[in-house]
Amino acid sequence: MGSYFSRTGEDHETSNDTVDIQPSNAFGETHGRRPHKRRRLNQEKTRKGKDIPPPTRAMNNSRDNTTQKTMCNEKPSSDDQRLRSDSMDRRGNSSAVIKGSEDVKEADALKANARRPRKRKFVVFLGYNGEKYYGMQINPGVVTIERVLLSAFHKAGLISDENKESPGKVQWMRAARTDKGVSAIVQCVSAKLEVFPQQINDPQLIASINDHLPEDVQVYGILRPTGGFNARADCHRRRYEYIFPVRLLGGPNGVQKENEVGKGDPRATKLNSILKRFEGTHCFANFTDGLSGSDDASRRYMISLSCSQPFKPPKSGVFYVSVEIYGQSFLLHQIRKMIGLSLYVYHGHAPEETLSVALCPNVKIHTPMAPALGLLLENLIFDNYNKRFKDVLEQPISSDAFREAKMKFKAHEVYRRIAEKERNERVLETWVKNYRERFQYKHEEIRELHQKFVLSDVGKEEQRKQYVASLYPIKTSLSDFLDCDAPEMMKMATALSCQFSERYDVPPTFLARAPGRVNLIGEHLDYNGLPVIGVALRQGSMLAGCLDDTEVIEVQHVRRDVYHRGKLRADGLRMALENEDDRLDSDWIQYVSWGVKAAIAGLPKGKRAVSGGGRVLISGDLPLASGLASSSSLVTLSALATARLNRKRIPKQEIALRGAEGERIGAGTRGGAVDHAISMCASKGCAVHVSFTPRIAVRSLLLPKNAVLVAVGSNVKARKGFDELVKQQFNLRAAECRIAAAILARRLEVHLEKSVTTPGQLLFQAKKTSKLQCRTISTLREKALEAMPISEVVSLEDVKEQLGVQEVELQNRFLIGVKAETFAVGKRMSHVFSEAERVEQFFELLTNEENDDRAKLEGMGRILEEGHRSLRDYYESSCSEVDELVEFCLANGAVGSRVTGAGWGGFTISVVPVEKKDSFLKAVTKRVGKGSVIEVEPSGGACVLAIHGVLGGPDRKRSQAVADGMK
Repeated sequence: MGSYFSRTGEDHETSNDTVDIQPSNAFGETHGRRPHKRRRLNQEKTRKGKDIPPPTRAMNNSRDNTTQKTMCNEKPSSDDQRLRSDSMDRRGNSSAVIKGSEDVKEADALKANARRPRKRKFVVFLGYNGEKYYGMQINPGVVTIERVLLSAFHKAGLISDENKESPGKVQWMRAARTDKGVSAIVQCVSAKLEVFPQQINDPQLIASINDHLPEDVQVYGILRPTGGFNARADCHRRRYEYIFPVRLLGGPNGVQKENEVGKGDPRATKLNSILKRFEGTHCFANFTDGLSGSDDASRRYMISLSCSQPFKPPKSGVFYVSVEIYGQSFLLHQIRKMIGLSLYVYHGHAPEETLSVALCPNVKIHTPMAPALGLLLENLIFDNYNKRFKDVLEQPISSDAFREAKMKFKAHEVYRRIAEKERNERVLETWVKNYRERFQYKHEEIRELHQKFVLSDVGKEEQRKQYVASLYPIKTSLSDFLDCDAPEMMKMATALSCQFSERYDVPPTFLARAPGRVNLIGEHLDYNGLPVIGVALRQGSMLAGCLDDTEVIEVQHVRRDVYHRGKLRADGLRMALENEDDRLDSDWIQYVSWGVKAAIAGLPKGKRAVSGGGRVLISGDLPLASGLASSSSLVTLSALATARLNRKRIPKQEIALRGAEGERIGAGTRGGAVDHAISMCASKGCAVHVSFTPRIAVRSLLLPKNAVLVAVGSNVKARKGFDELVKQQFNLRAAECRIAAAILARRLEVHLEKSVTTPGQLLFQAKKTSKLQCRTISTLREKALEAMPISEVVSLEDVKEQLGVQEVELQNRFLIGVKAETFAVGKRMSHVFSEAERVEQFFELLTNEENDDRAKLEGMGRILEEGHRSLRDYYESSCSEVDELVEFCLANGAVGSRVTGAGWGGFTISVVPVEKKDSFLKAVTKRVGKGSVIEVEPSGGACVLAIHGVLGGPDRKRSQAVADGMK
């Protein structure tokens, strides 16, 4: 069947639009098409040059062209008449007359477009059975509700060919996400659709959409909201339902006799008493994936939870109960885990205290997840929106307008199919019978946790301490700020403060520093979602700054003979300067800009300062383009300073992730976040283990006392941010890893294989795939080598065929700007999985108390050597100068040496026995020079020094002590 408009023809051509400019109405629309802003400016200039008065605005919506002409002060030109004729045709009042055109096809196309309405905002209510779908939202490579819905809208003529693959262009937004297998009685999407307002009540339009939808998805109807309506943001409450056979609660298949009059079935009463524990605002970090108790996103408000009396769905023959969950918003898997834990407690497999412990923010425990079969989205509430716009809405935005269709679909398409599947496969019953075999709670342990974290104040105090520890630190003494006794660091901080006062005529109110880093093992794993181990350097970037009431950040470098000054808006956008000196380096300002933008993006709009401006002076002692994260250090420092300028304390890990994202977008390199994470979260005297899947986590590792780390430069620069050749090679490696992980996911048939784009996701999903029995990176490496030989190289056409993707998806998901014809996927995966295995070995080596320092030293050396060979032979990210330097270091006393950083030049890192340190330093200094040798002293992470008061108020005594210490 064709589109709705191809069938209805001329019956729906007319609309209330006019070509004259009218004030916008309540729906965010104008009654005519206003010219583009630039065109209006040009028209304004033309009128000024010719003394032509502006046209008078029409005061009504009359379609009489003669009346409209008399309302203008000037006779229209022939061009104006032609434009007016075309616009009349778009309103359906006359045929298009294209003067001087010989192209009949073009004329026919214009006539066809003239009958089409322009895009307007609508809200579409629908329901679906989610058994065959991978959730509501679009996921690449899998069938979802939104994918079939967009296809149906396009076939029905509501979305154009240009917009069918780009939902963002029509402002597409769903009211709620649903997981794989979850159904919905009421779901809605808001979008700009090409349909006239008077047509939304036409049954033929709804029938046209449903004709292109499968039977288990049904559109109920369309309503007209205001132009700024957003289905997700304007839906302030959601009601879910979870149904299951009543016999799963024990007792007969039917309504059990009441123990007390008016109390109903005692099984429902008992379950209700358990469900009530979830009501109110709680931390649901234990009921989802990827969140910790310190994350604000883990807190959710549950309005009510209740269990219904037993009822019998159509054609089921079995009594069911329904648990209604009513709240503002929900996390991934939250409802299914709430139901799962409630049933555990109901059957006595877990003590009642488990509920309180699971809701405690600073306790991490396992929570069982019930099957998706019984879960459905029951209703969406827009009461606040309807009250706000009650005077302009034709009718409230509510599913009540389609109650009959909704209830019919609920009974016959959702309830009936759930009952049929449960009767045939016993999904829910099998889960309840077997869940105790999968996991058992230790009752005594749960009660101890309940006593410690729920009944006493100790848990609350520990939670407060954990939250404070997660924030970036503010120091009040110079020695704590520098985190070392090196005189050169003290000299650097003092000189920076003095120069700031000289240049800006005001003293700085704070200092900030962000160290560089050295990766010990795990190179090129962070952007692949796998762990890395590294250390923070004493060297890094340092900044002096002061706050002011402007909205401009003035930036200078201590070496103004080399680096250009700059100005940024408070949101990070760079401002033009007068009399710029082309001889000075201005690229460095970009890194500051990326850090500022990243920090601002991480601040909620309601928490951003009014101004956020200030003046900063930056210095640093890291070698540039050396693989020691000099650029990431500057980006991290800028993000940290921006948080201070906005008077906000932000968690360290959030600054690291935001900084990495800002640098990735700005520089165009597809790197990860390990540089920024180590710079922000490192501990003095320790190495740092950083993992990224399913969320970022940082652990400190003590290094052996008999090991000395020395970084030696090859004197080969590799600026991956601005060197196009290095950037191209770096991004190519990242693209090869994404392609290889996606191909392996399909060959190994892992869980949700089509969603995998990194080796880290591959490992995460492989652990969920029971038939693989893959719980460690070593097992995955073995299976990957069987499925993908080291010598395997694939072409661009091979990738499209094996992944089953088109050119657009290939570019957006995998290549991301990379231009290449072949991809060495075998070699890249060989390095990634072997390197990840070496990270595990390194971690176990340092954490195993049975290993003495000698064993740790030798083990570290062996792992570093293996890592360099892999980078050289399989990842091909080294160069001849670096390879020769590694061999030189090994020949002069190092037990292990490898390239560090992105590669293609830069520094190496060597592990040297303490007794051979002096001879080793002498030999490498003679070869590369004193400036290219750094004895690594593991430093603490980034921090701020408050000079004229700590955050939250002035403290003159501390300020004076800090100032005296810097003299």
